[in-house]
Amino acid sequence: MIFFELPENRALHQFMKLWFKNQPNYQYVNVVNRDILDQLSLEDIQDFVKLLFKSPLMIYGQVADTNLFNKIGHSYFNIFKSKADFVNPQLVVDRDIDTFDESSDAQYEQAQVLMGYFYNHIQSMPRPWIGPLIMSYYLANTESSILFKKVREQLGATYGVDAFNDENHSLLLIRTGVNKNQVKQVKEIIQGCLSDLVCGLVDQEAFDHSKQLLINNFNSYGDIQESMMIKAVTENLIGSFSTIPNMIKLIKDYTVNDLINLAKTMQLNGSYCLL
Repeated sequence: MIFFELPENRALHQFMKLWFKNQPNYQYVNVVNRDILDQLSLEDIQDFVKLLFKSPLMIYGQVADTNLFNKIGHSYFNIFKSKADFVNPQLVVDRDIDTFDESSDAQYEQAQVLMGYFYNHIQSMPRPWIGPLIMSYYLANTESSILFKKVREQLGATYGVDAFNDENHSLLLIRTGVNKNQVKQVKEIIQGCLSDLVCGLVDQEAFDHSKQLLINNFNSYGDIQESMMIKAVTENLIGSFSTIPNMIKLIKDYTVNDLINLAKTMQLNGSYCLL
C-alpha cells in the first residue's frame, strides 16, 4: 500500500504502536490497520453498516457531556435512551511512566523523528483543546514557529516541523524529517524549547503569530462550504460555545502564563526514530 511506503506514515504507525503499548483497540487511532485494510471488501463495509442499525447499543463510561451522546443516539437508533447520566468533566488520561526511546533502521535517506509529550489537558482550561492547539502552532507547523527557526534555519536539517494535538489521549506529538547525522541535535533542540517554556522563556512574537494564525483560520471558515457544514453540525450537537466568535475570544484571552503553565504539565513520554 502506498500509505505505508511513505516513511512519515510508517514512522507514525510504529510510534502509535509504542505509545499505546501494542493495544489493538488504540494503536490505530491515527493510522489504519494495514492487515485489516488489505482484506477488507466493499461487501464487508456494507454488511457492517447494516449490522449497526440492527444491533442493540449500549454506551458505558465517563464523558464530559451526555447531551452529545443522547443527540447522536436518537438520530440513528430509534430505541436509544440514556439510562443514567455519567459525567466526569475532570477525566484525564493517566501518564504511563514506562517511557520509550526506540529506533528502526529502514535505509531511508532521511530520518523520521517523532517525540510524544503527555500533558494534563484539564490544566489547559478554559477549553481543554485551546492551550495544546496554540502550543502546537507556537512550537511547529509554520515558518515563524520556534522549532522551524531553530531546526530549519540554524541546522538546515529539515523542510518543516509538524505538531498535532490529540486531546482525547493527552498527546502532543512533534515530528520532523531530518538528516540522519543530526538526529541527536534535533531531539536536544525540541527538548530545549520545552525546557525554555517551563523556565518562562517565551518568544512573544512567535506566540502572538501562532494566535493570530489560528484566528485567521477560524475567520476563514465562513468562506469554506465544508467548514460551514461542520460548524453547523457541531453547534447543533454541542452548543453555542462552539461558535466562531467564542472560539476566537478563547484564543485572544489565552496568555503567555497559560502557555507556560501548560508546558509545566508536559512530559516526554516517548520518542521514536525511523532511520
